[in-house]
Amino acid sequence: MYKALATDMDGTLLKDDKTISAFNKEMIRKAVDQDKKIILASARGLFSLDRYLKDLGLSGRKDQYTICFNGSYIIRDDHEVLYDNHIDPKAARRLVIHLLVSAPTLEVFVYNKNGIRSIRDIPDLDAYFNSDHVYKVGARGEADTVLKWRHNLPQEIYEYMEVTNSDLYSFECVSKGMTKCEGLKLLCDKLSISPAELIAVGDGENDVEMIRYAGLGASMANGLDILKENADIITADNEHDGVGKLIEKYLL
Repeated sequence: MYKALATDMDGTLLKDDKTISAFNKEMIRKAVDQDKKIILASARGLFSLDRYLKDLGLSGRKDQYTICFNGSYIIRDDHEVLYDNHIDPKAARRLVIHLLVSAPTLEVFVYNKNGIRSIRDIPDLDAYFNSDHVYKVGARGEADTVLKWRHNLPQEIYEYMEVTNSDLYSFECVSKGMTKCEGLKLLCDKLSISPAELIAVGDGENDVEMIRYAGLGASMANGLDILKENADIITADNEHDGVGKLIEKYLL
């Protein structure tokens, strides 16, 4: 029945030490051998996902696409770009300046196609935003501080960006309208996969629309309450092969 599985990375496929368990690798390889699609759908950029694609034996495969930056950037392993939607430069700059001035205790980072930089390491913000496409602005800090400043973002930010989070200690902003779900819809259309043929699994707020879209939406046992409330099933946590067990039961 199911032809594909879309999985979040941090807190889902990855253990807390950022490795992939032997069982998860085994199940993914078995699924691929049976011509099932495994889609990585992450808030990360390809620059930090590429090693996992290699580790899972997914690199170099035909039609192996990766969803990056919460759906804003979709790329094939051979670097053919299927979709590209960076943040409006002026909006990104306004957000960064706002956080620098009003939330000095937060760590703020900007992400382009090739890497991540702390805004405190960028000497000329105007030059940076005028010369490089930014796909995500992320802020990290203590959970209560993150919640406070996320809720105090100027309304104009929401006119240009989607604001969500992967965990309790961060929030992240991407281009307006961009979610993992929107990226997954584009990719499933490309690969001729219907929602009924798709499994999606995650652990964070930014996975909610994705698991609701899929024919079978799963939350990790370590997932946020909002995700569990929207899931069809709950699988084991990221330290106990939750993704692998999902594949073994429903995809193989």
